[in-house]
Amino acid sequence: MKNHKLFCPDYVLFSLILLFILGGCSGGPAGSGASGPPSPAASPEQTASGEPYEFDRGDFLARYQEALDRLSQGAPPRNPAPADPAGTGFAVVSLDQEVYGVSRFAFLPLSWRDLTDEELLSLAAGMDGLPAGDLLKPSHSRTGLQDSAGELPLLRQSRELSPGEESRLPFLEPGYLYEGNRQDRDPEEGPALFRLSPEEEKEFFAVLPAEDMSGDGLLRYLDAVYGNMPNSYWIPLEGELAYEELPGVLEEAADRFQLGAPPLPPYLALLVPMDGLTEEPRDPSRDYWMVTLLYPSGSQYAVSLRADTGELSAWVRWPQGFYMDGGASASPAASSGAARSEEELQASVAAYAAEVFPQSGGVLSIRGEDGEVPSPYFGPCRRFTLELEDGTSLLLTAAKQDGSLCAMTVLQTP
Repeated sequence: MKNHKLFCPDYVLFSLILLFILGGCSGGPAGSGASGPPSPAASPEQTASGEPYEFDRGDFLARYQEALDRLSQGAPPRNPAPADPAGTGFAVVSLDQEVYGVSRFAFLPLSWRDLTDEELLSLAAGMDGLPAGDLLKPSHSRTGLQDSAGELPLLRQSRELSPGEESRLPFLEPGYLYEGNRQDRDPEEGPALFRLSPEEEKEFFAVLPAEDMSGDGLLRYLDAVYGNMPNSYWIPLEGELAYEELPGVLEEAADRFQLGAPPLPPYLALLVPMDGLTEEPRDPSRDYWMVTLLYPSGSQYAVSLRADTGELSAWVRWPQGFYMDGGASASPAASSGAARSEEELQASVAAYAAEVFPQSGGVLSIRGEDGEVPSPYFGPCRRFTLELEDGTSLLLTAAKQDGSLCAMTVLQTP
């Protein structure tokens, strides 16, 4: 579960479902990969010649070096650098070096304007003479600039979460959002938060501690993640399946779709608006509960439930321990015999469809997709589209090694 960035809820479960719908069972849990909403910086300014501003890295660093040289020659700035980036976009803030790994951090509005010579001098002084070669590193400054490959930088936080932080965060998120687990934590732990815009009270940038954050630190991280969004983005609408109703719905779904043995295991759940995070009214028919079923032994599952009806729309199977620290080994179990034939795989998916949709009238047709879908956990897989007598349409994925099912998606219902 990588690339969990600030201001982007954990859509990993939705990504897993899409993985099977669009690309088969070949991957592991993946983060959203987004960088959050656009920077709140203003539109690019014009230069003195009237041309639109465009950042020139070489020129900027040369001018910064000149400022360092002036500083070393005894030419101090007239005023210190601002300590709040919300005004002009430029600031130098002080940090606890033992916690954050640096004692100074710069906010540079280089995506939309240049710094004046005086600002550069105050920057050089404020950063304690930091060499030019280090200034634009994410550990020392936020610039909002694209890198040489055109990728967006870390717009909302100073570093990526570590694998350990990534693995712990999903276990805190549901309790934070739906159970009120937000109190009784050390307010000094976790990221240092700085407002980026005077107009947006909840627009923050987070300088993360150099070491992995603890539970308290990650809860403060979630303060910044969700503090930027209104509750309407992630709280069920009236008439949608409530968080408190999930246990009964999940028990019924796990039993019907043969997702592990009872009792219902611990689980993690997040409500995901499929239309994204917008200010437009949400469509209940496009909201889904994304749930991971954390069975202590045997397979674990990612499940998608429609928020408006509670109906299961998809599930994905993962190996034992997949969502736990360390994850599962990406190596299929050794085969005890020959791979299943196409006829045996079709019989397997047809039998499952008949069991879990007993009122459908049976399987009308089965169509296998071209080629195999590789899985690092279950070996080669085959995908089949099934049309049932009542109009239900399913996409089922089966492992060739033993015929076991890896995933199901309900494509259409009557």
